[in-house]
Amino acid sequence: MPALASDLSSNLPNNASGFCLPGWAEKPHWPALLVLLILWATHVVATWGEATPFSGDYGRWLHEMDRFAHGEVPYRDFSWGFPPMSLWILGTTARWFGSDVETFRIITVTLSLLIYVAFFKYASNLLPRKLVLPAVIACCLLSVAYAQRGSVPLPAGMYIPAAPLGFLFLLCAVLLVLHGWRAPSKLGSSLTGVFCGLCLLTKQDFWLPAIYLVAVDFLVGVRGKDGKAIAQKIWAPLCFLMTAFGGILIVAHQSGWKAVERVPGGFGLLSEFGGRGLPSWERLAVEAAELGLLLVASLACLLVTQASSWHVLRKVFLGALLLSLLAGSIHVSMRVYGGVRLGSKELTPLAAPIDEQPRDHVLPNRGLLGRAIQELLLRSQVHLLPVLLPVFAFALVLLVPRNLESPPERRALLFLLGLCIVCRARRLFEYTEWYYFLLEIPVYLWMTQLLLPDSKEKVLAGLRLAIVGFILVGAYSYWFYGMGNFTRRGVGVAMTTPRGVVRVGPGELQYYTALTHSLGDIDPGGERPLFVYGYSSGGFNYFLNRRNLTPLTQGFWFSNASAENVLVGLQSLKPGPIVLDNTYFLNLQRPSVAIDPFRWDLKMQETSFSRFDRPLFLRLVERCRKVEEIPSRPPNYLTVYDCNP
Repeated sequence: MPALASDLSSNLPNNASGFCLPGWAEKPHWPALLVLLILWATHVVATWGEATPFSGDYGRWLHEMDRFAHGEVPYRDFSWGFPPMSLWILGTTARWFGSDVETFRIITVTLSLLIYVAFFKYASNLLPRKLVLPAVIACCLLSVAYAQRGSVPLPAGMYIPAAPLGFLFLLCAVLLVLHGWRAPSKLGSSLTGVFCGLCLLTKQDFWLPAIYLVAVDFLVGVRGKDGKAIAQKIWAPLCFLMTAFGGILIVAHQSGWKAVERVPGGFGLLSEFGGRGLPSWERLAVEAAELGLLLVASLACLLVTQASSWHVLRKVFLGALLLSLLAGSIHVSMRVYGGVRLGSKELTPLAAPIDEQPRDHVLPNRGLLGRAIQELLLRSQVHLLPVLLPVFAFALVLLVPRNLESPPERRALLFLLGLCIVCRARRLFEYTEWYYFLLEIPVYLWMTQLLLPDSKEKVLAGLRLAIVGFILVGAYSYWFYGMGNFTRRGVGVAMTTPRGVVRVGPGELQYYTALTHSLGDIDPGGERPLFVYGYSSGGFNYFLNRRNLTPLTQGFWFSNASAENVLVGLQSLKPGPIVLDNTYFLNLQRPSVAIDPFRWDLKMQETSFSRFDRPLFLRLVERCRKVEEIPSRPPNYLTVYDCNP
């Protein structure tokens, strides 16, 4: 047996589940945990208070949490497009300690601390001590950087706390499964089921991973034909079902079965935004170019350290390089061809996965070829870890088993790679979630060691070199995407709101000041309700501490209530409401939920704000008085209406 496999097998007991892992977790690398905590604390201090109070989803979820904290019921009294667990946990905490922004910051900081401590334990299970320290640095930098991409720091998450909470539950379940491979127990299996059930109640992203984790772990245990092991394994699916159904019954009791039926589709969010994750030939070209480039960089690190001979990896290296160049050339050529075909100096419209900024804002005028190349680079940044990478890795381990002479190791690796794949199933080609880095990178590092067992020390040296590259990319990404200290956006200006002090850009401070003056002139006492039209607009209600008497927290169509009834209710209020029109998403197009294999890019559709919401809003304000237009990010405006007859 090769040296590395022999070294591992000496510490790997074959248990009833048929899985085994390295024994490194028995000796945690505590200096790595200390460095990770220092990085985490530095990030928290650097980003504390850095949040735009009117920045989309961030303000909306604060508004929804605030409504829950004051006794309102989700789905019945206000809109919430996700399962209820994050509301139940964070909202209940806010009931006890208050719902000002400082409380939510402390909650999310605590949540992120738990995530990184659990991640350290996870990485220690898979990696040798020599790789744990650089790996946790790279993963921490990349995760906090991409958590702020197009959003605000929670500090670990993107737009709502449901994703961090769901990933924490999933990570706890994974750790319990890994522990169960060494020491199976009824308690461990039961807790695995409970955490997976909590995943189901937290966010739709974690439904497939939770089901996969319970099902595969149970089925492998059943195949072991060990009666005791089967009796222990049965507790995981049993507790999973009990936890999930318990949450479903609570929602049905509070808000009715109709709410339960509409949760899977996010109350219309799936049909509106589902197209952003669909594949297209254009996106597949980016994926192929990025996958090839990543393979070239990884193999180069191994070749430099002589972890494997050039003769062994030559074909793979050259094939990956050719794939990257060919796919990148196709992408650039198609972008240039589209512009030439239209007789234009501009690129044709593109179904951007997440960037909803106008193309001219993202791509300065550098000529058609220059803009096409920059478009490819921008698209590549969306998926720093390509979507096809876990699929490629799974196929590699499945088809090349000769270097994995320990079947339990191979099963464990396929199990974890399968988990990485199902975690990608919902987002697909939309963007890279921050937690992909925490889940996937340790698995890829472990896989490389198992596939190249002949030169253990040289492989470790090559992997350390590759991780250094990830650290550099992570540091740059943090500077580029982040906010606060150590970033290109810098530290914002302190601004006092009724909900606490936040830090914003100078332009946003002027924006907020003009809005508060306008509202003060209309309603000095602050008693009249405020209705804000537009997607993710609840932050105005939260930070201005103004009542929202409708169940709507985003637009008209995204609601569990009848939009027509909401309109009639607003029109009948006496005194009438103050209405804000947020036109940022007006006339925006998004990829439609339709697959057409003969198209280069995705089909586009107008957003609900034009198709459904806008006609209702115009009916609402047709009898209102326009008070002021407040410039925001040009050419967008926030229009203030006084609807008091």
